[in-house]
Amino acid sequence: MKIRLICFGRTKADFIRLATSHYLKLISPFVSLSVQELKEQRAKSIHHSLKVEAERLFKTTQRYYLLDVEGMEFTSIGFADFVRQGLANERTLDFVIGGAFGVCQEVKQKAIKLISLSRMTLPHEIAKVLLLEQIYRAFTIINNKEYHY
Repeated sequence: MKIRLICFGRTKADFIRLATSHYLKLISPFVSLSVQELKEQRAKSIHHSLKVEAERLFKTTQRYYLLDVEGMEFTSIGFADFVRQGLANERTLDFVIGGAFGVCQEVKQKAIKLISLSRMTLPHEIAKVLLLEQIYRAFTIINNKEYHY
């Protein structure tokens, strides 16, 4: 039972690093969760950069859930059910967050499912923290711990 959060680009902001560390510590009693940061590609065209990033992603995982503004929205309880079912059916749940320019169409098409944290566009570093908080919340719901009211 593992969860892997795959992101493009290194975390730059200290407050994001602190929040990430905070939630990783809170999540650790429930599940093994790792954050893997893939190198962002800097090229002359965004299209080429996204294609190279897609190749890096496909070398890392073939089965993943992609965070995308057009994806399915959940309530926190619905997301907890999704996580519970996902971990019952998969050895590892991989969540992917694109970089500053998003992801190419091929990455979207190959995703098991698109998941949206919000209909608003979010900076990818903020999306990482929001997803970690929701994963923590999901495990508190699954395990009947006081946190979600």
